[in-house]
Amino acid sequence: MKKILKLTAMLLILAACNHSDDNFCTKLSEQGNIDYSSLLGDWQCQSFAYCSNSIDNAVNHVAILKGHISITDINNIWLYHTNEIHYDCILGKPNSMHLTLKGSTYINPTQEEIDITQALDSAVCYVIIGDKLFIHFNGFSNKNILIFTKYESN
Repeated sequence: MKKILKLTAMLLILAACNHSDDNFCTKLSEQGNIDYSSLLGDWQCQSFAYCSNSIDNAVNHVAILKGHISITDINNIWLYHTNEIHYDCILGKPNSMHLTLKGSTYINPTQEEIDITQALDSAVCYVIIGDKLFIHFNGFSNKNILIFTKYESN
């Protein structure tokens, strides 16, 4: 009986966490553009941040010193930092995002690259506001948003 109660409690906690992400992602989607075609292209890594409900209230910004991602029309994301890292990207409605590592050179990564890849590995959803891409992720206690800036076309 105790095992059933513990299992039920764990399932309720997990459901609450997922519900929290759903609410967060819904609020995020209402703040900008979630059109897939707007994701395509190259994005310069800018910073990590934490936000509780609105991008405008993001705090704890930590600059990312180098790197960029390239998002292609065949659901691939490439991270170029110290190494080249390839992800398969599955997008859902309205703005959910799930990345799966497909391959990497991953030799002697810097801590910054490790942090970026851990964030991408736990991506939940995204929004584009102006020339900024915000990816919400789980796994860090004081960061939950990865921020990119769109490369200007030459």
